[in-house]
Amino acid sequence: MDMNLTFTDFAIVGITVLAVIIAVTLHHEVSTWMVKRLDSPSQQRHRRMLYLIFTLILTHIAQIWLFASAAHVILMLPDSGSIVYSSQVNFLDLVYLSAVTFTTLGYGDILPVGSIRFLFGTLSLTGFTLITWSASITFLEMQRQWKERLDSRL
Repeated sequence: MDMNLTFTDFAIVGITVLAVIIAVTLHHEVSTWMVKRLDSPSQQRHRRMLYLIFTLILTHIAQIWLFASAAHVILMLPDSGSIVYSSQVNFLDLVYLSAVTFTTLGYGDILPVGSIRFLFGTLSLTGFTLITWSASITFLEMQRQWKERLDSRL
């Protein structure tokens, strides 16, 4: 087992950490902004929920594209690994791989090989965490709407 890390290995870790920081910060900022906006009394209940869901989905799509971009940059590094697929991999293939990894779906039809696997392993954990965070926000908003409905009936 070779324990020597190369410049490329450190670059992959750095790019991965940067992508995680950007994705989590984006999620936090969008969530904070969105919750403040949902508190507006002018927002109707059903519109609040649609606004919430569409905003969260668009945020997750941006995060998936962020990680696909990180993979694209990493693949330009020497000895960073490769992506195994039945044909030549293009950027949308990286977006697809990022999406199935982010959602922990993992079809396995496109495989990262070599050091780039670090990015995709971390992406899976990050995606799972951010999706869970979104589910918690959604649940809290639903709970708030249920309480408002109950209070309006009393």
